[in-house]
Amino acid sequence: MKIFQTALFASITTLLGLVSADCDVVPTTEGVDGNGNPIAIGDTITGQPDICQTMGPGDYSFVMLVATAGTPIPGGPINPTYLGYTNAASFMIFDNTCKLLGAFSPNTNCDAPYTLEANYLADVMTISVYMDPGDPWFSFAYGNGLFSTGNNGCDCKKNENDITYVSAACGCAFPQSGVLSKRFYEPLQFTA
Repeated sequence: MKIFQTALFASITTLLGLVSADCDVVPTTEGVDGNGNPIAIGDTITGQPDICQTMGPGDYSFVMLVATAGTPIPGGPINPTYLGYTNAASFMIFDNTCKLLGAFSPNTNCDAPYTLEANYLADVMTISVYMDPGDPWFSFAYGNGLFSTGNNGCDCKKNENDITYVSAACGCAFPQSGVLSKRFYEPLQFTA
């Protein structure tokens, strides 16, 4: 009986840990620029304002790229639920000169927020996303700020110029220190 109780307790503890766990992001060795070309950690991109805009000292950029690619059914729409389509997503952090500091891949598309920690960030970033290239959105909490699509200059740009590929680049500048000044702070209104 004691063995059964111990096994039951261990199983319940493991299950509760899985249910309440945050989603992870996996560091990668390279990111992707706005043209789909790989960029190595430490490389700087220029002339791609949808991916990164140079900011003042102390500001970083968070970028989320989402894409769906595949071969459409003749006369049909691009639909990621059809066989032959692949979805991809990545997160990137750039410094104020658009140098890639880190690139991350979500290990799964889950409902819990992703957590991102890196030695160049002053705080933990907690990211909530909807990764549909047709209508993506994100929000992230960092330091004393909450940043989301449609607020604080954060937005998404879609690219649909090919029937086999749809992508979106979403980005937002944020203070590396995690502290928003009163001058920069804009109250956010929640919209569902």
